[in-house]
Formats: sequence, C-alpha cells, structure tokens
Amino acid sequence: MEIRLTCIGETKLPFIVEGIAFYQKKLRHYLPFVLEEIPDLKLSQNLSPEERSLKEGLVLLKKLQPGFLVYRLDEHGKMPDSLSLAKHLSAWQMSSKKGVQFLVGGPFGFSPELKQTVPDAISLSALTFPHDLVRLMMVEQLYRACTILKNEPYHHGHLKY
Repeated sequence: MEIRLTCIGETKLPFIVEGIAFYQKKLRHYLPFVLEEIPDLKLSQNLSPEERSLKEGLVLLKKLQPGFLVYRLDEHGKMPDSLSLAKHLSAWQMSSKKGVQFLVGGPFGFSPELKQTVPDAISLSALTFPHDLVRLMMVEQLYRACTILKNEPYHHGHLKY
C-alpha cells in the first residue's frame, strides 16, 4: 500500500526539505511513500483568495489517485493521536485500497468543491502551521505510526499498540 502526500506549492525552507528527506528515507523501510508537490499557480497574485482556492481545488481534484482513500489535512478535521493514526494505518493496510492520499491545500484552504469530493479530513493540531511544516510533521507522524505498528522503540508513549 502506497502513502501519497499531495501538496500545493513546493517546500522552500532548506531545513524542512532536509527534515522531510530524513523521514522519507526512514519511512521507505515500511511502505512506499510519494511526496507530490504541485507548483504554485502562475499569476495567483492577481486572484482573489476564493478564486485561488477554486483553481487549486481543480488541480488537486485532477491529482486524486484512483483506488486510494483520500483525506484532506485540515485544521477542522478529526485530530487523532499517534496511536490512533497507527491503528488507522493498520486498518488501511488491511483494506482493499491501493493506498492513502493526504492533501495539503494552498494558503487559503480547500475549495467547497474539493471539500465535497473529499469530505474526510485529519487535523494535526488545533494550531495553525506553515504548510511546509505540515508536510514535515505528516511524514514524521507516518514514520511514527509505522514504528508503533512494529513495536519499535521510536515512540515513547505510555501505551503500546
């Protein structure tokens, strides 16, 4: 089963690029992982936030993977803890789906059309983070979930999976 993180915009901060690469390398030992960065829309400065969100939503809709479960990373989504994410990952691996795709929208969020097409959302925190940092956090949490499932010593939570 493949995990795919599809994002609007490219990761720009070097220390975050390095962090993502660090966890991507570790994650590859457990499952296939693809980070797909969609370049920012050209001329997006001339668009209203609603127009930009709509155009980004159309681009994301074209990137949806057939046969995948799809989740938006959204501050208003359900907020699992690391153990719950590991349990979800285990269930996803047992499903007949080809993979799981997580979407990271642009700075103005997801369009209503995308929210309707992809109603399921996961939140990493009630706090708001830069989208670059969200990518790093998600890759790390996926790695953490894999180590929890394998009972490896990375996660130091009180409960074991």
